[in-house]
Amino acid sequence: VVETEELKESITARSFKEQFVRPFNLQGFPLYRVKVLTNPNGVVLATDFHHLIFDGASYDIFGKQLSAALGGVKPGAEAYTYAQYAKDQKESVDGKEFKEAEAFFTKQLETFEEASEILPNLPSQEGKGRELYIEEPVNAPGIAAKCRELGITPASYFLAAAYMAVSAFTGKRSVYMCTVSGGRSDLRTSDTMGMFVNTLALAGDVREDTVESYLKAVHEDFSGTLSHENYPFSRIAAKFGFQPKIMLAYEVGVVESYPGLSSEIMETGYPKFPVSIFVDGEEGKERIVVAYDNSLYSQGIMQRFAKTIASVAAGMLKAENTSEVPFVDAASLDELDGFNHYFQDVDTSETVVSLFRKQAAATPGAVTLISGGKTWTYAEVDAVSDRVAAYVSSLGFGREQAVSVLIGRNEWMVLASLGILKAGCAYQPLDPSYPAERLSFMIKDSGAGLLIADEVLVGILPEYKGKVLRTSEIAGLPEGNVPAGPSPEDLFILLYTSGSTGVPKGVMLEHRNLVNFCAWYRSYYNLKPS
Repeated sequence: VVETEELKESITARSFKEQFVRPFNLQGFPLYRVKVLTNPNGVVLATDFHHLIFDGASYDIFGKQLSAALGGVKPGAEAYTYAQYAKDQKESVDGKEFKEAEAFFTKQLETFEEASEILPNLPSQEGKGRELYIEEPVNAPGIAAKCRELGITPASYFLAAAYMAVSAFTGKRSVYMCTVSGGRSDLRTSDTMGMFVNTLALAGDVREDTVESYLKAVHEDFSGTLSHENYPFSRIAAKFGFQPKIMLAYEVGVVESYPGLSSEIMETGYPKFPVSIFVDGEEGKERIVVAYDNSLYSQGIMQRFAKTIASVAAGMLKAENTSEVPFVDAASLDELDGFNHYFQDVDTSETVVSLFRKQAAATPGAVTLISGGKTWTYAEVDAVSDRVAAYVSSLGFGREQAVSVLIGRNEWMVLASLGILKAGCAYQPLDPSYPAERLSFMIKDSGAGLLIADEVLVGILPEYKGKVLRTSEIAGLPEGNVPAGPSPEDLFILLYTSGSTGVPKGVMLEHRNLVNFCAWYRSYYNLKPS
């Protein structure tokens, strides 16, 4: 059924689109709308096809046939119908190619845990978000030359750049996202209208390597994925729980122009994925377009993401190794470097302990700590932390040694940590929310021989056999000899990464690092006693 309508001057193009492009009733038919609009300036054909029956290539076929028909050429019958394709697909389930595809994706996803996701930076909102776009130009001729040199496709090159950008934004080496394939590797489908597009799972490994080896590895994996483009994504989703949050589509030259016709796409405005990465434009004039759900992400974070992809794509043209590929462009580097032009005089002889002691002597009665409705003055904190320091020192612990702290968010975290520092030791905070196995590794790796912990938390470290001081015992500690304290070069804290991507790694900060930061902080924010 083709409807006709005279387009009145009072109806704007935008209002017509909003009326015409609307959800289909999947329980009814047909799953398309076609309307011929007439006005004094000419004729407009408005079409809306549901993706269940039509894909981008189908629109291309439709456009060419319509253009030919307007020129007096009658379209021919399809040599291979979609019904025949569906029948062949169903019969192929038990075939060799189907089983090879299943084995390929099983291997690709053997270490899969969850789909990569850029964490939303906006508060939760009710209702659907709208799809907004960020565009970034690229050095298309340079990329084309690089691809010819390495024998890879531009699609593989941009996928490799996207992997590195997603890895940077998620903090994980393994990247799991998806792409869409035209699904028309069978030449019989070249003039067939229907929905052939299939979602394909992508698994990337961003590792330290030469850029050449990395690009070739991505190309090999991507080529293997595309060779199995007809494997149903529904099976991958069911088997692995794969729900992609990021999609990449290479759409260079997908929709062509047609003689006698001018076309315009009417978008629904609703995002299909939280983040979509498109590479489109004419061949040799490609660009990166990042589409995103504006109920999840701000324009700022998506601009940075798009710029990161473009920067990586540019950087891989010159860098020898992946570790040398820049994630920001020259303008951003200049902006970041601008933060280094701030200078603050710092007394390099100070430590965190000496700074505290000076403040405690100057304002002993001032409140320095509030916890659970209780307030502590500098003098009170000084006295209790002195007793902790004397106790730690009496056990033989001192400079450059770590003492582990397993305490919740209460005053004892401050009192215990300051006491450890006064003894000349470094404190190692342990997060009670971490798995016991990870905590045990951290305390063992640090070589800590003393644990200060809340009573209720001691039990989560059953493998620890060293000395334990419970926070309930701190108030009863006797006074004793307090060491002179640490030096600026002494270890202040021993932190560990979460270990979510492997074994937790220790990070060491010295007193002088913190003293420098505190000096800048006080000056930059103009902090005063008031």
